[in-house]
Amino acid sequence: MKRSSHYLRMVWTLFALIFFTLTTTADNLSELKFRRIDTRNGLSNSQANCVLKDSRGYVWIGTQYGLNRFDGFRVRSFYSKTSANKSLRYDFYDDLYEAADGMIWIRQGVNYCIFNPDTEIFDYDIAAWMQQHNIPGNPEYIHIDSRKNIWIKPYDNAFYCYNPKTEKVRKYVMDYAKLGVRQGALVSSMADLGKSAVVIFNSGDIICMNSETGKIDWGTHYVRNQVSTIKENYKIWLSPKGDYWVVSPDGQWIYRQDRKKWYNSLDAMLKDDGFKEFPENIVLWDVHFVGNRELWLATDHNGLVIFDYTNHKVNRFLNERDDRTTVPNNTLIRLNGTNDGSVWICGLQGGVSQCTRTPSIFDNYPFGVVNCITQDTKGNYWIGTNDKGVFCFNPKTGERTDFTTKNSDLQSDIMVCLLGASDGSVWAGTYNGGLSHIVDGAVNTYMPKEGGLANKNIWGLAEDSDGKLWIGTLGSGVQSLTPKTGHFTTYNSQSKNVSSDYVSSMQMADNGWIVVGTSDFYSVIDPKINKVVNMTIPSDSLRGFIPANSSTQVIMDSRGLLWYASPSGLSIVDTETGNVSQLDERNGLESSSICGVIEDKRRNMWVATEFGLAHVIVKNKDGAWTFEVVNYSQQDGLLPGPHNKRSMCQMRDGTILLGGVSGVDVISPQKLRSNVKRGRPVFAGLMLFDKEIGIGTEYEGRVVLRESLDKSRRLVLNSNESQFTIQMGIDQGLADNNVQFTYRLEGLSNNWITTEPNNPNISFTGLPSGTYTLVVKISGDDAERAAESRLEIVVRPPFYATWWAYVFYILIAVLLLRMWMRHEKKKLNFERMKMQKETERQQSNIKYEVYSGVNEELRQPFEKTFVLLEEMMKNENDEQRYQQMHDLRETLDGVFLKMTEYVEDKEKKELIVPKITETEIASVDQQLVDNATAYVEKNISNGDITVETMSEALNMSRVHLYKRLTAITGQTPSEFIRDIRLRHAERLIRLGQLTVSEVSYKVGFNNPRYFSKYFKDKYGMLPSQYKTQDSDEK
Repeated sequence: MKRSSHYLRMVWTLFALIFFTLTTTADNLSELKFRRIDTRNGLSNSQANCVLKDSRGYVWIGTQYGLNRFDGFRVRSFYSKTSANKSLRYDFYDDLYEAADGMIWIRQGVNYCIFNPDTEIFDYDIAAWMQQHNIPGNPEYIHIDSRKNIWIKPYDNAFYCYNPKTEKVRKYVMDYAKLGVRQGALVSSMADLGKSAVVIFNSGDIICMNSETGKIDWGTHYVRNQVSTIKENYKIWLSPKGDYWVVSPDGQWIYRQDRKKWYNSLDAMLKDDGFKEFPENIVLWDVHFVGNRELWLATDHNGLVIFDYTNHKVNRFLNERDDRTTVPNNTLIRLNGTNDGSVWICGLQGGVSQCTRTPSIFDNYPFGVVNCITQDTKGNYWIGTNDKGVFCFNPKTGERTDFTTKNSDLQSDIMVCLLGASDGSVWAGTYNGGLSHIVDGAVNTYMPKEGGLANKNIWGLAEDSDGKLWIGTLGSGVQSLTPKTGHFTTYNSQSKNVSSDYVSSMQMADNGWIVVGTSDFYSVIDPKINKVVNMTIPSDSLRGFIPANSSTQVIMDSRGLLWYASPSGLSIVDTETGNVSQLDERNGLESSSICGVIEDKRRNMWVATEFGLAHVIVKNKDGAWTFEVVNYSQQDGLLPGPHNKRSMCQMRDGTILLGGVSGVDVISPQKLRSNVKRGRPVFAGLMLFDKEIGIGTEYEGRVVLRESLDKSRRLVLNSNESQFTIQMGIDQGLADNNVQFTYRLEGLSNNWITTEPNNPNISFTGLPSGTYTLVVKISGDDAERAAESRLEIVVRPPFYATWWAYVFYILIAVLLLRMWMRHEKKKLNFERMKMQKETERQQSNIKYEVYSGVNEELRQPFEKTFVLLEEMMKNENDEQRYQQMHDLRETLDGVFLKMTEYVEDKEKKELIVPKITETEIASVDQQLVDNATAYVEKNISNGDITVETMSEALNMSRVHLYKRLTAITGQTPSEFIRDIRLRHAERLIRLGQLTVSEVSYKVGFNNPRYFSKYFKDKYGMLPSQYKTQDSDEK
């Protein structure tokens, strides 16, 4: 048996080595990624004829109907118009070139135009440009080479080459007879390599011109001699080795420099190159060379064919219906390589596909369906499968040892959870097969029995610092097992008040607690004292988010944040403050269905969803947690999925393994960081009130953009245009990218905001008038070092708040001020006169008061007259009439004074103010306070005592207790109870024997969040800070 097992192990090792050798050999081509852009993305037509990636990072796609610009997220199309100087003559495109000044030259049949991407103006008057550069006539053919030299062949016997660096033009005189070129032949195609520009005419004649010497170096008539008629559609390419490739619908001619030999067919050359099996009689549309290593061919009905000269293999890529990761069509028209290593592939139908040559940032093991993973002390990976048991895999040698129900004591081949123990052994939890222990290749299985294992369905495993095994079951709660004695202890909903007997996950947290996810939120177990605390998600912090009661997985990270994964998203609980944050497809994740979560060695989190993976960067700013999310998918190298629940495991070297139905994805956080391709955010467009604003076009009577935002870096808006959107792009030219942006608007706020997934737009509403700076960078792990793009935004004030309006307001104010001053001066003089008369009247009143004791019958008529006069004088604003009434009053005063001659003295009486004495507090009040204090202390850990229970205990009515206790202590009964709890809590914290949460529950607070809040209100700091301060003082 041992010899047979050893033999099988040797066979598997040999197979693994062969398998990894094969996958390594084919690695380059297996990592090719095809990303599709077609009419579903907004492409104007499904037939793409040409592609150009410009220096700004935009990808331009010329189709059979319309020109398209791709900014990394969206497609914008341009069509022919009727307005002069801005129109396209036609809507089909044959070629696109970028000149040194950033202008794009377009070939449409025999017509050409120049497009300015910054102003979006098309200029089809090429003759005017030629005239400015001393080139006569109209263009027959134009080609821009790799050095940005512009080659122009007018309808005469000469070529012209414009060098943008020297701004000089070289002329190449064509002596057809001397060169042996058929008279009247037209240029069919051009290609360049270094300083050489090669031309093939429709006669089949080929010449080579030197861009540095201005001379025609050589010519050949080989192709012309092979055909009998003039053809108009020859194409020519030059390989990096200087080989000439000439193709027409009727033939292929290749000149090999290394052999100094012409080939009249591709098949003949490939056979001489040693290729034996390949599609024969290929009809070529385009050729692309990747150095001297690879030959890419765009074919008619044969898809993309790549000849690998390094490994001498032929690779063929065909279109697969409904699979957007394949080539767009089996008939491919163009291959366009860009400086980032990508190749854009144009299809006769299906749009374009981008093939990236960037190595995959994820490694994979195609192990089949993987449910769970762990690692032993020797570094071996243990892989739990869904139907083939568990196997031990050595990642260095590829050696594999399988354990199944057929060759071991396993009772089930369906693995649910695995744990690599500290003693080097491995524990396996199964579905319907109990708990298995694998030691040195031997398997021992525990099945349910009285006093032993409680359930045969094991859903979670954890090991504490004492080596005790903790087991989560599906229906029987939690058990602990001491491996040396075999003793089981059960914690279920009946015996230890675990929240539910149905366990979904288990984790040994850094603080020594065991976090148990259940079907009713989660529980926390302290293995030292065997204490169980059941927890929920605080409902007052959910902000409308409703997590599922049944968790997928629950873990606590090194910061003390609890991550609660469920089918409805992630709830992240700050156990110190009780605050809850949410992550789901609405604010960062590509899916809300969470399969697993794990923390890496850099304290960042990894969240597995059904078909994706999210890298979550956790930061704390001013006491608030923020979460930056970077999503990855199959396009980035992940296996197709879906992923399985709780199938993530971190290896000792920091590598993370993720299991799914297709095998295992290998995630290296450090490798991932080094593979991040940095780019620059591009301001790709503007929308006002959800309407796209074109460059040079009017919006409500004015031109908002005269050149592109990314060029001008300045946007000026009227006050009624404050609802706008900046469309962001990226200069990497990647299709199907998952980039998000982080931005802030300086002048309004310094807080960074992250755009939503799959929505790279930045929108503002109701922005006040002023000058702002929009700062944008690419979100993610390297966001702090990423390049920033800045856009100045000016919102003009409304007309009533402009400078000229303020000048007008000042002039009006000065005029009104002068009028007011004149009025006030007149009014002041009148008031002075009234004051003077009033003084005189008051003096008269004094005399009148002196004689107030005169006979009542004599005094009353005068008194009524005086009152009437005073009222009339108060309401009189006419100076002359006021003077007349004043004179009348003085006359009456004189008459009255002469008639009175006595004064009656008034007796003054003192008021007597009663005096009161203060009453000291009665001893009965002290007794009430003592009794209330004793009641609270007796029930200090009972969180349910209230004013009602206290009043009942003290034999008082609730109202009477409230009034007396408030009058005696200055505290309401509720405040009185809380104050005694907090004073006891402060003493327990100073003793330092309990955690903050334990103190909270000890003094009767059911919610640590509220305990922390009230403690801070009383002592000026959080309990944890108070505890730290007290420790420092000691």
